[in-house]
Amino acid sequence: MLNERAVARCDMDDNLKDGIISDPNRCDFSPEQLLCKGAKTPDCLTQEQVDAVKGVYAAGARPGSEKAWLGAYILKDGSMGRYGRNWGNSYHYPYAWVYNDATNPDLRAFKAAGGKLIVYQGWADEATYPNNPVIYYETVERLMGGRVNTQDFFRLFMIPGESHIPVNGGAETVDYLSYMEAWVERGVAPDVLLAQKLRKHERFAGPVTFQMYLAKDNVAFERPVYPYPVQARYKGKGDPNSAESFEAYTPKVRAQ
Repeated sequence: MLNERAVARCDMDDNLKDGIISDPNRCDFSPEQLLCKGAKTPDCLTQEQVDAVKGVYAAGARPGSEKAWLGAYILKDGSMGRYGRNWGNSYHYPYAWVYNDATNPDLRAFKAAGGKLIVYQGWADEATYPNNPVIYYETVERLMGGRVNTQDFFRLFMIPGESHIPVNGGAETVDYLSYMEAWVERGVAPDVLLAQKLRKHERFAGPVTFQMYLAKDNVAFERPVYPYPVQARYKGKGDPNSAESFEAYTPKVRAQ
């Protein structure tokens, strides 16, 4: 119910009702909107439940990620989930145990050496919080002298509806390796990625390309994904399952 109400509030932010929030930072959904006015019903939340939802959002999860909270923050019997039990942990970007605290935004040496960097992040990720790579990227932009100087070697792609593992409905499968090869070996910068929602895939194959899954009849729909902060918006006509029916646009102000 929580996920349905959050999505219903902000589903049209890309000009298409598709069950996906394109940029939850611009979504004005608040759990207080679901506070019971009288007796508790399945369509409202108690004050205690509202406070619990606010706590998860405050930790870093975004509206649209709620389907993945089961197991992560709460178990079916109502007890605390695996992330809730570790609530005292600090979830800095990136996880120290993965990237050895690679949070330094000074990438001048990396750029000077000819390095190219593609970072992707799902907006509906309940585990690696979406705003952490956004903050990191924006910090790099400030240090490196602006967007042009940054995007000639580093681009961030925020994937609408992608959670930590494929459960939320977004087009989360991207052939990142081919885009990186084109950039490094042929100088073709990734101005737009083609993201696909597969009907069948391995549980952890969301961001990974396996040729056996990429048959045309296994693709439910496609979306273009542009370098942050540019977003994809439905043109208002054309097949909504085709990436060609979307165009790039840049929001004037990003909500905090």
